Amino acid sequence: MDKEREKIIGGRLRAFRETLQIPRTKFALTIGIGSERLAAYESGRAALPYAVFLAASENYGLSPGWLASGDGSPKNPATIELLKGVPSLPRQLFSEVFDSSIKPIISKATQEADQAWMDILTRLKDTTRSLKLLDPQNPEHRRLVHQNYAKVKETVEKLKADLALRQEARTKTANILIEKELTDTETSGTVTAVKPQLPDLLERLKKATAEAGQKTALAKFLDVPLASVSRWLSGEREPGGEVTLKMLQWVQRQERK
Repeated sequence: MDKEREKIIGGRLRAFRETLQIPRTKFALTIGIGSERLAAYESGRAALPYAVFLAASENYGLSPGWLASGDGSPKNPATIELLKGVPSLPRQLFSEVFDSSIKPIISKATQEADQAWMDILTRLKDTTRSLKLLDPQNPEHRRLVHQNYAKVKETVEKLKADLALRQEARTKTANILIEKELTDTETSGTVTAVKPQLPDLLERLKKATAEAGQKTALAKFLDVPLASVSRWLSGEREPGGEVTLKMLQWVQRQERK
C-alpha cells in the first residue's frame, strides 16, 4: 500500500466534502460509517475502502477519476452507471479497484470523448472553409453564413464553459487542500506543547461544560459524537492531538466570555 497516495486520496475526499459544505458527521452517516472512521480516511491514517468510495459516489456523485488523480470534475453523477460493472472484493481498497478496473474504463471513455471533440473541430473547420466560398452579396448565402456562425459560436461557448467549470473545480479543490496542509503543519507544531497539559485542560473543560447544553456545543464544535466527548472528559479515552488542540481553542473561547 502506497501510504502517500492514500493520504492524497483522503485529502481529496475531505476537499470534496467541504466543497459541498456537508458536516463530517452527516456525510459519514449518509455513507454508512462513523464520523471518526471518516476522519481517519480523510487524514490518510487509514486507506479508503472501495465500498466507502462507492457509497460516496452513489450518494453525492463523487468521481473516481478525480479522487484518484485530481483530473476532471470532482462531482460526476454519470460515473454511477460506469461503476455498476466494476468487479470488487470485500475490503478491497479504492486505489486497488481503480488501478485494476476503473482506470481502463475511464481511459477508453476519455479517448472516445477526445475523438468526439476532434470530430466537432473538424466539422467547424470544414464549415469555415465552406463559408469563405459563399457570396456575401447573395441573400441566401448571407442567411447560411449567419446560421452557421451561430452554430459555431454556440459550440465554442459550450466548450469554453466546460473548460472554465473544470478549472474552477480544480482551483477550489487546490485551495482546500492547501488550507488543510497549512492546518496540519500548524497542528503538528503545537500538539507537542498541548498534550502534557491534558489533565489541566480536561479540568477546565469539565467546568466549561457543567452548564446544560455545553457538552453538546463542544461535540458540535469538534464535529464528533456526544458520547466521544463524555468518554474524553471522564478520562476513559484520550483524544488525539488535533482534537486536543481544538478542545483548547474551544475552552479558551468559553473562558473569555
